[in-house]
Amino acid sequence: AREEKQDKPEPPKKPKAPSISDYPMKWYYFMIYGLLIVSAVGSFISSLISFADGSVIMGLISIAIGIDALVTRSALANLRSSGPGQLLAYFAVSYGVNIVDCLIEYNDQPILFREMGLGEVYLWMVAIYLIAALIQIGCNASYFGKRKPLFTN
Repeated sequence: AREEKQDKPEPPKKPKAPSISDYPMKWYYFMIYGLLIVSAVGSFISSLISFADGSVIMGLISIAIGIDALVTRSALANLRSSGPGQLLAYFAVSYGVNIVDCLIEYNDQPILFREMGLGEVYLWMVAIYLIAALIQIGCNASYFGKRKPLFTN
């Protein structure tokens, strides 16, 4: 009877589904419990400032970005397959709005301000935003790409 048990092959084991514990997730937790919440609050405050300055369009855009931060946070927290893509889109839109805003502010400056060289501050801000956007989007694409099996809901 012992020989019969040894001759039976073991059934194949099912591959283990990946879990959060299989990956270092500090950045993920920072995104869902810190950065996206603070970004949403900052966007809502920015909208109030924009409305107070009379810029209704910028105020509405700030509200939309704040809502998007919370929607993106929810998608990431619930491990939805759309979460990482939503995060990259959120960063692209957020940085894009800041870049456009800087260019508008640069064009709205008095000529004297630009002639004194102070207008270049806005152009430097555009360059910094662009570089930061590329770095942040690239790093997050890599980070979440390595964790793609987790986002299946």
